[in-house]
Amino acid sequence: MSFTTIALCIVIIIVAIQLTYSYLTLSKLTCPDCPECPTFDDRSEIPSTQSFSTYIYNKFIISLDDDVNSINYLKFNVLFANNYIVNFQADAESIISKIRNEFENKKSLFTADNLIYVQTTDENAKKKLIQDFNLPVYPTPLVKYNDSNLFFGNIQNEWKILIDVTKI
Repeated sequence: MSFTTIALCIVIIIVAIQLTYSYLTLSKLTCPDCPECPTFDDRSEIPSTQSFSTYIYNKFIISLDDDVNSINYLKFNVLFANNYIVNFQADAESIISKIRNEFENKKSLFTADNLIYVQTTDENAKKKLIQDFNLPVYPTPLVKYNDSNLFFGNIQNEWKILIDVTKI
């Protein structure tokens, strides 16, 4: 027998031992119980423009009736630009009146067809919005209606109206 044949046999034996050892070692490991992946039918659907529009209408427009407590409505549903703070009932009523006028005078605008998703790749615009409204993160999604000055954004799993008081 030649030297290469002996070396080849030794290498084959070493590889066989390594494969056997690897198989025995890996077969002793047990996989933890993994959660079952949902089937496609079980997944929730991506919200449509119509569902966003309906949600905004139900949450913000319908709840804005004559009996609403203006200060509480603004406190829980609205974020103002430039750290604007509503201190007095008269001030709150004035802003609520402007919001109501926006909704009532432009009723035809607040439809799913006029809903616009505000998505920007401009980092300066994102930073400006975050700074203007004192937000922890950029709202996702951020939507508005054509010819309206009201923005609606999902901020930390809560929908808010974003208003620049100088523009309404």
